[in-house]
Amino acid sequence: MTDPARKPLKKDQAYQTIRQLLLDADDPEVIYSERFLAAELDMGLAPVRSAVERLRSEGIVEMIPKSGVRIPQITYREVMDFFEVRILLEPFIAGRLAGQVRPVQAQALKTLIADQRRAATTGDTLEYHRLDLAFHSTLAEMYGNREMVHALAQMRDKMYRLSKYIHRTHPDRLATNVEQHEKVVLAILDGSCAEARQAMETHLQWGRDVNIAPADRR
Repeated sequence: MTDPARKPLKKDQAYQTIRQLLLDADDPEVIYSERFLAAELDMGLAPVRSAVERLRSEGIVEMIPKSGVRIPQITYREVMDFFEVRILLEPFIAGRLAGQVRPVQAQALKTLIADQRRAATTGDTLEYHRLDLAFHSTLAEMYGNREMVHALAQMRDKMYRLSKYIHRTHPDRLATNVEQHEKVVLAILDGSCAEARQAMETHLQWGRDVNIAPADRR
């Protein structure tokens, strides 16, 4: 019988730690050697190599011959494709939630908005970044379509990188972001399907346009 309390395998620990290290890197151009990662994690090369291969197979990192690994740049086409999928899914979710959320769910959404506004006011971009991701995932989970939740979860790493870049480089846009989130929530709580859909679509189109602005292209 498997012991549920047993420690995670070293290769799984390495995977999670390296993945977060690379996603949080301020400079995506930095190349990390396997030996550096092993020293950073205080692990042997075997679990690190296993973790790196898993990250490569998932498309999270790219291998640089004789150098190491790095996070691949997100191309213009990838940004457009990413937001096209989200614009299809998330306005639908917002519309279907309109007038359907329970009181405890409504309070959770109001709390998220209040926390976002506080982070935006104080300029805490890292906290706002976390709350931004939580807002979108919370709506999907409230709707409850597991396939949609899964589809959005698969895009989470890219969502993480794009929103992290915008929040860090343009903290002035946090106030606009939270206002758009609040419009979505108010429409949902008012039971207006059309307004909820439109508010979410407007928000995502804004995010897309911010990411593809010439000055921001990576």
